[in-house]
Amino acid sequence: MNGARLDVVVVSWNTMGALGDCLSSLEDAAGAGAISVTVVDNGSSDGSTRMVAREHPWATLAQAGANLGFGGAVNLGAERGGAPWIAAANADVVVPLAAIDALLDLTAAAAADVGAIAPRLAHPSGAVQPSVFSFPRVSDTALAALGVHRVSAAARRRLRIGPSAAPPAPCDVEYAMGAFLVLRRSAFEAIGGFDDGQWLYAEDLDLCWRLRRAGWRTRYEPGATVVHIGGAATSVAFAPAELRARTLAASYSWVERRRGLAAAAAIHRVQLLGAILRVGAVRARRGLGRGGPAPTAAEDWLPIVRRAWRLRGAQPDAAGSSP
Repeated sequence: MNGARLDVVVVSWNTMGALGDCLSSLEDAAGAGAISVTVVDNGSSDGSTRMVAREHPWATLAQAGANLGFGGAVNLGAERGGAPWIAAANADVVVPLAAIDALLDLTAAAAADVGAIAPRLAHPSGAVQPSVFSFPRVSDTALAALGVHRVSAAARRRLRIGPSAAPPAPCDVEYAMGAFLVLRRSAFEAIGGFDDGQWLYAEDLDLCWRLRRAGWRTRYEPGATVVHIGGAATSVAFAPAELRARTLAASYSWVERRRGLAAAAAIHRVQLLGAILRVGAVRARRGLGRGGPAPTAAEDWLPIVRRAWRLRGAQPDAAGSSP
């Protein structure tokens, strides 16, 4: 749309219901000319494309013809626009008009070195969703495995655990969840957009890491709130435990690609050792009659860590394009 200040690229894979709600939330801003909206469909078979054409003809529909993954689809959609800012969006978000207005104001006032702006994400219940994180590091993994964050506020801030994963005030962050991430077009194009090699999960991690390496900042701005349902595409393909394993596997794969196999293996081993020790402690307490028979979070986590290492680098078969 001519004059649009923000090109919103919505990625969809068999998410017809959520996609309809997402587009309805964007329609007023698009009608006012402040934003343009492009839906990139990654080969849906649920009637999503017919729904867009029938119920939201004001949105541009780009059919990828195959599942490009989230990053590849955003790259395709971004090519269709020319606004100075791009919003990479999952189909399972609802973006109130107030959030669009706030984000447009933030982009207009952003410092020249801000390459990405992340709004606050909220669950449909209104609860704030953890959405900003630190890059994976062996040292931080060790701190988390040792439980240092349970007794140290500084560790919680460093690890982005608890409230630090959704700060109350604007701040620079290392990376932010890509459910709805606003990107300066010049920065996005300078680093080549999303890396197609990060096909499922960790696309946001990789993008923000490359932005940072190129001298761009990622800014968290809780004054704009976007509702994120979560899992609209991938929950179709994977059970909850498998989703967690694949998310962790993508993190291992990213570390291996960007920092080498030794770093990825070290992070995995620290996580594995921490999980084994926690399971041992749980079973010791149970043996003393201090724990119930139901599996604990630690016991559920241990097989996920093991499976994630085996899955790293594997190309998903028919997975969705968004977390």
